[in-house]
Amino acid sequence: MLLDNGYVWEAPDYVQAPFALVIGALNALPTASFGFKCSKNTTSARASLIEAFNYFNQTEIFDGVQSIHDMIGYFDEIGMFCYWSFKTELTEAYFLKLFTVWWEIPVNLLYNLGFMWTNAINYCFYTPETVPDGDWGFFTVYLIGDFIMRFFYRDENP
Repeated sequence: MLLDNGYVWEAPDYVQAPFALVIGALNALPTASFGFKCSKNTTSARASLIEAFNYFNQTEIFDGVQSIHDMIGYFDEIGMFCYWSFKTELTEAYFLKLFTVWWEIPVNLLYNLGFMWTNAINYCFYTPETVPDGDWGFFTVYLIGDFIMRFFYRDENP
């Protein structure tokens, strides 16, 4: 799978893609929300995963397994905060209003235009060589998650 000129996904990119989607999408929610807390715990789990990849690349198996254990330790809070995010912020009533009131999605687009523009510009101007941490696969899926969530959610009290 290609994301930019010559960039080919490797196993770590595929493993990190779900993390990137969750982190990007739920990071768009307010900082006091359960979704934001889910995003932050997912970010911490990803950090342990990257640490595990580094240990395994250096054939330090014990430390790699310890990092995987640390990563799994975040899953309880990830599950809890993501659950409460859908229970309190991204509820059925929220989405029903979003799709039945004709002006809700256009208002979301207008409200989030700056964020969405920034996502598009970042994708256009960063390259696999210049992206922070050199993690192009994660970066692009993160941007996709954030961009998509902006269609569906706006924080009117930033």
